[in-house]
Amino acid sequence: AGGKEIVCAEYATFGSQELSDNILAAMTSGQRACLMANHGMICYGKNLPKTLGLAVEVECLARQYIAASTMGTPVLLDDAEMDIILAKFRTYGKQPEELKTMGSFDNEHAVIPPPRRDCGCSH
Repeated sequence: AGGKEIVCAEYATFGSQELSDNILAAMTSGQRACLMANHGMICYGKNLPKTLGLAVEVECLARQYIAASTMGTPVLLDDAEMDIILAKFRTYGKQPEELKTMGSFDNEHAVIPPPRRDCGCSH
């Protein structure tokens, strides 16, 4: 959702300027989604398909957290591990030429696919 955590905006009455302000305050660090206390979730993206994809991702993460919570307090990843995870997301699917334009941390933790092996089949 654009960061290391999904923030929960403070409660305010629906449709109010106060709720709008609380949402904006919750999404100050580049997040594209947040929870709204006692309301649900809000997100935005470059276009409708990306926004809907993000909404599905946030809902999936929420379900995973709830499921994990049924077995005790979930173990959350620390900031260092989240930095690595976010670098992997940024580099996933990038071609080697694209990786060259990215920073050293991203390159160090890039998702590099294994070399392709021919199946040895004759078609």
